[in-house]
Amino acid sequence: MGNILTIKNKHVKSCGIAPQFNSEALLWKSYFENELGEQFFFIIRKQGPAPPRQALVYAGDIGWTEPFDPTKEFPMLHSNERLWITACLAATKYLREGWEA
Repeated sequence: MGNILTIKNKHVKSCGIAPQFNSEALLWKSYFENELGEQFFFIIRKQGPAPPRQALVYAGDIGWTEPFDPTKEFPMLHSNERLWITACLAATKYLREGWEA
């Protein structure tokens, strides 16, 4: 079996190394690229450090190595990125299933 989607990192080296995800370890994943070419990943791991099934967003322009919890913060994002994250949370029913955020 091959890859369904391969995405090239468009960010400069100072943004850090783009994350690589093992699809087997992820329960849910989504990719977004805005009109400026800034890239974002929303993921929910099957098992996380604490709590399990934690939602995380990785953003290249903020720095790939520091994901943030989308249920607690939205660091300097434009409205289209906020809408995408809100859609991801709604689609996964993350906040309605009683998952720990």
